[in-house]
This record gives sequence, C-alpha cells and structure tokens, in this order.
Amino acid sequence: MSLPTEIISEIVSYIAPDDLLIFVWINKHLRALFMRRSAAHIWQRVLNNVPGLPPCLSGMCEPQYVAFLFLNQCTFCGSHTDMQPDPYIRIKPCTTCRDNKLERVGNYWSNRGENLSYQGYLYSVTHLTRPTVLGKPSLHPYRYKQQFCLSEDVLEVSRMVDSFNRSEDKIGLEEWKENRQKTIKTWRQEGDRLCAYMDSESLRLTNERQRSVVLRLKTIGWKDNEMFFPTWSKDKSTWDSLIRDWKPLTDRAWATLLPKLETLLQANRDQILEYEKQARRSRRRIKLCQLLQQTFRNTPHPYQALVDALGFQDSVLIPSSTPYSSFFLSPFPAHSIALQWDILEQILTAEVSLEIVEERFNQCQEQLGDYISGWRADIQDRFMKQYFVGFEEERDVSSHVTVTVSLELPLRTRLTHFTFNIVQIRGSRELADRFPNDTRFLLRADVIFQPTSGHKPIATNISLDFLVQLRDPNLYLDINPETFERNVEFTTIAKLLLKDMGMQDVTYLELRSMGGSFACGRCGRCSLVYWDDVVTHYSKMRHEWNKCVIARSALAVRHPIPFRNLHDSQPEDTRPLVRILSAQEADTIRNSISNNTSSTGQSECFLCAVIKKRRCIPREDIMDHMRNVHNILDPIDGVHYGIHSSNDTRRDYIWADEWQRQWDMFHDSLISGTVWVGDQGDTLSLQSSIGTST
Repeated sequence: MSLPTEIISEIVSYIAPDDLLIFVWINKHLRALFMRRSAAHIWQRVLNNVPGLPPCLSGMCEPQYVAFLFLNQCTFCGSHTDMQPDPYIRIKPCTTCRDNKLERVGNYWSNRGENLSYQGYLYSVTHLTRPTVLGKPSLHPYRYKQQFCLSEDVLEVSRMVDSFNRSEDKIGLEEWKENRQKTIKTWRQEGDRLCAYMDSESLRLTNERQRSVVLRLKTIGWKDNEMFFPTWSKDKSTWDSLIRDWKPLTDRAWATLLPKLETLLQANRDQILEYEKQARRSRRRIKLCQLLQQTFRNTPHPYQALVDALGFQDSVLIPSSTPYSSFFLSPFPAHSIALQWDILEQILTAEVSLEIVEERFNQCQEQLGDYISGWRADIQDRFMKQYFVGFEEERDVSSHVTVTVSLELPLRTRLTHFTFNIVQIRGSRELADRFPNDTRFLLRADVIFQPTSGHKPIATNISLDFLVQLRDPNLYLDINPETFERNVEFTTIAKLLLKDMGMQDVTYLELRSMGGSFACGRCGRCSLVYWDDVVTHYSKMRHEWNKCVIARSALAVRHPIPFRNLHDSQPEDTRPLVRILSAQEADTIRNSISNNTSSTGQSECFLCAVIKKRRCIPREDIMDHMRNVHNILDPIDGVHYGIHSSNDTRRDYIWADEWQRQWDMFHDSLISGTVWVGDQGDTLSLQSSIGTST
C-alpha cells in the first residue's frame, strides 16, 4: 500500500462501518493499521456516519460493536445468521445457538428447586433479553413474548452466589451483587437506546422495501387499489409478510418474490371487482327503494273512501302536529319482497346507471300497480286460509246454536255458510259492497288473529284494518299470514258484544274511529276505553270467573257463598254488555273519576277476599256490589263486608279459616231461628272476630 497512512485513514473515515470491516480483512497491513488502539478515532468517525446510531457499548471496542451490529455472523459459532442482535445480552445467535445457548427465565433455577423469592434474587443479577418470541415450539411451548438469559451467565451467577454462601461472606456477596446490578443497569440503559435505534432503522428499511416493491409492481401494470389489502382480507397477513421486511430488495430476491405477489394480487383484483359489482348493485337497490317509497307515499289508499266516510280521527296513532294524509299510507310489501318481482329484479341486476334505473322504473308504473294489487289479494287470500285452518264449527255463544262446516268444501263455499262477508258502515252496506268479499271479511270487527309463536303473549291480537303502518311511515314490514292464526276466544267475545250492541256487521275501523267512548255495562264504576280494551276486559273477566269457580270449590263451608258472573250473557240480565257513551256522558264520567275524593273510605268484600280475590270498594258502592255480584239485598257490616287490610299471607290464611267458620255459624243461626252471637258476644257483627288490626 503506497499511500500514506493519514490519507488512507481520511479515505476510510467516509465509508460505512460494515465496509470498513470488510476493508480490514483485505490484507495484514490494513488489519494491523485499523485494529490497533490508536485507530479508535477512525472507527468512531465511521460510526458517526450512521445517523442516530448510539455510541459504542461499554465493555466493547469499536470493531466488536461494528461486527455486532452489521456483520451477519453468529456470535458463538461464526456461521451465517439473519437474526437481529439482542442489545441487552449483546449477542447475535444463529438458530441452533439460540436454542442451545439461551435459557428461558425460570427454567434453570426452577429445575434446581429454588423458591420464587430466591429466583427473583438471582434474576436481579442476571442479564435478560428484551421480551421476545424465541425458540422452537418443542423447546418453548409457550410462544408468547417472554425473556431469556444466557445459560453460561446463569451458571456463572449461580457459581458466584454458591461460592459466597459457602464461605459465608455476606459482605462480599453484597458488594458483588451491587457491582453486578450497576453493570446490568448500564447494559439495560445502553440496550434501551440501541433498541430504539434498531426499531427505527428496521421500520425505515421496511418502508423502503415496501416502496421499492410497490414501485416495481406499478411498472408492470398493477394499480394502487389492487395493492391495497383490507384488514378483513384473508391474504393481508401473507402480503404484509412479503413486502414489509427489513431485508433489502435485490434483483435475485425480486425474482423469487414476484410470482408470490402476483398470485395474491390476482386474487385481490378478483375480490375488488366483485366488491365493486356488489357496491353498484347496492346503489341501484337504494335507488329503487327510494323510488318505491315515493310510489308508496303517492299511491291512494285502497280504503280511503271508507276512512273518509268514517271521519277517522285517532289521537293515539296520529300526532296532532302531523298532517293525517302523511301518516295514512297504503298497505305495501317490504322492499325486500317488492324487489323480487320480475320487473324490479331485471332493473336491479342490469349494469346501468342510476339515471337509467329511474327511467326504467317510471316506464313500468302500470305493471308495478298490477303487482301491488296482486300482492294485496294474495295477502288477503292467505289470511282467509289461515282463519279457516282447523275451522270445523262456529258457535253462537248467545243462542248456543252450532253451525258445522265441512273442511272439504272450498273456501268460497265455506263463506256462504256465514254472513261474515256482510259489512256495514254507519249502518249501511252501500259503501262496503264496493270492496271484494275477502276485504269485507277481513275488515269485520269480529275477525281477530293472534301470533302463532309461543314466545308472544296470547293477548297480542291483530285486527286487519290495514292501518298498521300508521305507526311509522318509513317502515315497510312484510306481512306473513302464516305467522298468525284465528283467535277463537277474542273472536267469540267480539261477536257476543257486537250482537248485544246490535252492530254484528260493523268494521273494526269504525269502532276504532269512535275512540275511547266505550265502557263496560256490567261493572259499577267504569272508565272510558277503546274497543280493543273492551274485548280484552271481557276476556280477563272470563278467566277470573273460572278461577273463582275453582276457588269456591276448595272452600270448606257448609253454606255456599253466592257469586254471579256479571259478564255473562244471561237472558235475565237486561243490562247491556257494552255502553257507547255520548260526548256529554263521556265528559261526565271523566269528571267523576278525576273528582273522586270519597270521604267514606274503602270497604272490602269478605266474600271475594276469602277466595283470594281482593276487592276494595268505596263505601257508597258496597251495597250495589253485594246486590249485583252476590245477590245479597241486605248485607251485614262485619259479616259480608268490612275492613281487612292484612298483607301477611300467613295471617290471610288464618283469617280465611276463621271467617269460613263464622259464616257457617251465622247461617246455622238463621236456619234454626235463633239469635246468632259471635265469638266476642256480638249479635249482628263479626267485625271483632274476623277483622285484623293493622
């Protein structure tokens, strides 16, 4: 080498650290020149050429530091390795040496039987790797991030600790431990700085490789959107592992990488094309739904004439601030059903613009009207069939006349056995006769359905007045008649009530238009309710009466306790089942309910209380209750009614047993003609014996 040493030193100070390492191995003269201590400043200048690189680690000379960082050589065996160096234990192992030279934290001392506290003491004086995933699954079955240490370091620490313990040199052990921990702290701080640099450098190399891959792919025709793999893509992890790597992209590596990338890109391109196709279809679907909704709003309701004739005003369903016409929507199918029609499905599947979608939709308005009419007719026909499923007989509960209809007869023939298709509006059939038979049948107030699902309460009933969509004008739900069945109980009750009212052929819509002007004709104090509430009330009273019959049969009394079913259609009871109140009568009842401040207090019917049917009644109404319910004209305070306010179940049972005994004693005295005397000496009162103090 003919150049002066100073010139050589100045030249090499501008090259990269790994290049200087290769330069040193050219011949003995250069190795002797740059591997002596006086050349340390040259290595330091070379290290400064790397931006952000921390200074040389303590305990290392500069050539060792350069080899540790930039030489792909195993620290132990010298073989080639692509593993990153560990800045905390300062090694760069190959795969074999990694598995043989590293010990997972806890393995060594756990196998020696050391307790956890002693293990923690030993760890404090041992160099540990950064939390990472190392080793083969067979050697390290727990593949989550964990820490490792050098096996030779573990042995050295254990040997030193055992040596101090054998010599009982606690002072020397503490001094050694203190010096050892200072060294570990220094290594840890230097490792943190070097680790931050390595992470940033790895990210830089990864981004540089990714940019290089993307640039090369663009030159051969691939687009940006085709190289974007969303998080839900099954190929995203494979794609990232191929392009996001810190290794430089050489021509040889590119030749191996390209076929793998093209396979992923072709699959991703197919997915993108399918996604874009579905997105265009979705936009066409949204456009069709908007057009359908606009058509639904602008189409006159098929029963608008019926609503106009009734002057329907329902403050419950229709907010006062909203125009009535915007809520009274014509019955239409759900969008999902309408889009299955041939004319709309053809528009939906065609690859056309939204403008053409609207144009084709407007061109098929007449056909669309036929489909809508057909859908309504089909829904009505299916409801008719559901109504007659298992329909063998229909009983008139008032006259106890049974009419039997053979199930073998066609549906239309079966209808002729009834007068259900006769519907009157305001007492006239003129307007109703404009509608088809199926419509007139389904609009009757005594045609009631209930859901067939066992998960819904039996009291959920449907009267098909086609006003369900009053609830939400933007909600078009599909109607599935197969999910409903005839509600036999409510239908029977409705027929009975309508016959008593003389309105057998009325529509449900007409009753609904009357609002809350109905009241039970058999209850004492009544409140104003809607027609649905009247039917539900009679159903509830029917079930209560059945419970009453069972409870009376379980009483241990010799003299029967009289009860009358007020809500039964007995010929001798001339009172109406339902009262339709005028506006003046309705106002009177509302005022009486709001001003009900009875000063006489409440009395309890003992005859009802004994069967667990608590009935607290105002004092001024107790006589009417005794006369109507129990057929007792002259009730006795303390015998038939009084004060009993116990909420204790056990005391209720004691009270009931005592009252039944006193009831029999009272009637025995009436039969024998003797004067009845209670347990406490009262001659006409049981109050002191059967009443319970509060």
